[in-house]
Amino acid sequence: MPRNNFSVDDILQEIRAKRNAVSESQVVDENPNDVTPEICSNTATEFSAVDKNEEIMDFKATSRCELRFKRETLTNEFIENNDIQIDGFEEAEVEEPDLEKLLEDDNFLPLSPEPDSEIVEKTTKLKTSIEVDRSTKEKDFWGAQLIVSASSFLVLMWLFLLNVKPTFLPSFLKVVLDQPVSVLINLLFLIIPIATNIELMLFGLKCFVKFKADASSLVCISVLGALGQNIVGLLNSYVTVHNFANIYSVVAIGAWFFYSLSRYMLGCVEERNQQLLAKGNVYMFKKLKIESAEQLRYLVGNDDGNVSILEEGNGWESASEKLPDYFDNVCRIFTPILFLIAGVSAVFFAFKEDYQLGITIFSGLLTMGAPFAGSFCCGLVFLNFAKQLCRGGGGISSLSALNLATSVDAAIVDGCDLISNTHTKLLKMELFEKKLVDFAILSAASILSAALVEAVDVFTCMLASKDMLKPVEGLNFEGDMGFSGWIDGKRILFGSRELMINHGVRTPSREFEKIRLIAKPGEIISRAQYVAVDGVLLAMFIVGYKPLVKVRRMLAHLQKNKVGIFVNVKDVTFSHEFFSTLYGLEKNSMAVVPLALSKNLEISEESQVFVKEKLFGLNLILTEAKRAQNTAKVTVFVQMLGAVIGLGLVNYFVLCGNLSMISATNVLGYHMLWLLLCFVIVLFRSI
Repeated sequence: MPRNNFSVDDILQEIRAKRNAVSESQVVDENPNDVTPEICSNTATEFSAVDKNEEIMDFKATSRCELRFKRETLTNEFIENNDIQIDGFEEAEVEEPDLEKLLEDDNFLPLSPEPDSEIVEKTTKLKTSIEVDRSTKEKDFWGAQLIVSASSFLVLMWLFLLNVKPTFLPSFLKVVLDQPVSVLINLLFLIIPIATNIELMLFGLKCFVKFKADASSLVCISVLGALGQNIVGLLNSYVTVHNFANIYSVVAIGAWFFYSLSRYMLGCVEERNQQLLAKGNVYMFKKLKIESAEQLRYLVGNDDGNVSILEEGNGWESASEKLPDYFDNVCRIFTPILFLIAGVSAVFFAFKEDYQLGITIFSGLLTMGAPFAGSFCCGLVFLNFAKQLCRGGGGISSLSALNLATSVDAAIVDGCDLISNTHTKLLKMELFEKKLVDFAILSAASILSAALVEAVDVFTCMLASKDMLKPVEGLNFEGDMGFSGWIDGKRILFGSRELMINHGVRTPSREFEKIRLIAKPGEIISRAQYVAVDGVLLAMFIVGYKPLVKVRRMLAHLQKNKVGIFVNVKDVTFSHEFFSTLYGLEKNSMAVVPLALSKNLEISEESQVFVKEKLFGLNLILTEAKRAQNTAKVTVFVQMLGAVIGLGLVNYFVLCGNLSMISATNVLGYHMLWLLLCFVIVLFRSI
């Protein structure tokens, strides 16, 4: 039976609009049962059911099921009293809540007599503890898989070294050099890693079949190629025809080992990320919508570039659902091409020579095309950058999360990060009404505290206690000139000279103000602030500001990297010229975000990057992220170049009939050389 769009809440709203006598405590919350549209046309002007059911006043302390029952009873009484006929009304079924699904919903807020803040805090702690446990288990799993793959890799390496130089092998172990036994050992230590992580194998193959291959797909088809070579060779004893040195199990397991190592590094970083997220108070890197970014860029006359902001966030998806890495993106195209080349070459040489050679070529090409350094070096770059972020209490989910950070040309910082209470002092105070000096200080402190401006302690510290602060009524932001409000029935003005003049308050001359100001760019900057009561000027405060050395260094670094800075301040009297002069920066590199605009900024995209310290994290992300991103791309390019060259060499040596040049030992050494080259690149660019 189809359900209608009108709800009991619609009825209540219409009735209340007609009576204008029902209190806010009688408003029913979400999840109303649906009724037919005919109710809206037949509603009466009296809502006697509300008066009859007094228990609705305490509905906030009831459960959702009880509230739904009350709502249905209330609606039925109203319908009976007003002779309303309802056709097609369907009684709602009450289902048991699914706690796991509710916890996954960030907007879930259970109905409870406890304060909302406590509920949110408990729910957040429960979610974060679950994420920490999950990340720990995932890291432990990849650690175990790493041990298994490393053991298999070492055993197969040992076996091949014995075939090269069996001098020091005890006589009772020489049986392992027999070709059938060696193939069995290869087969066994190929199966063990697969069996311990069959999910990875199935996932990689599934992605490959769906033409969404990633690094796991490339590794999996390499291992399966070696596995098939061993099985066919064992059943047909073709290793007696083609040398045992052309069994590529050790190369395939080597690729599996380095992939497991990269996943373990990712698991370690993810565990640390979740532990930091569990402590709360983190800021996520977010990108503004085009409309908001255009409004900000208009302030500095720049129409190009994206703008980001750091806002409070809770977390992100698990590492298993991470964004695709740079090597994953390359593998999506390279893996099917590699499989096609290997298949065509295998069929060609199978018809030209024999099927045994075709199988050898197929396995050799697949293992040659699976570079060791692909995922490993990307993981190493990711680990290095994550360690840098960790110094400031930050974290990142994957290297691909840097794509958003590196595409941003400007960012918003808070004024409290640029102005410190410890670096702000009251240098001088000129009194115009000495009898009201205490009231002048109290008024200034009360106005600024109510506005929650930066560096308010410079005035509140002159009070015996913050409990002395007066409540401010009608607080108003007077553009970029200052603030106005009412304290004890008196009109208070606090702000610049222009504010006083705008309200008709007599002020001293500009020369009087100028000789009292201090202006040493990059060292100390002062400005004059006036306070007036009921049109009478009481005092002028000369406030001095010192730049933070660490912040100045970070802002200079951002300016050097051509990253624009927008300052979001609550004290509307600050200007971009003030901040530029204070920190010795170019005036066109900074702009102050108007208060009205800062409240309406919209987010379009959220990066899986978080920091504890806003300015430190912003500086690191926007400047160092490009280096990490470029390093990862360079290593991927170098390694894939090596894989392509290797594929050409394999086909060349086969055509020349020189199969000894494509032995597993040579292929393994070839991969190790490119791995060493990529490792040096990562090490060099990380310094």
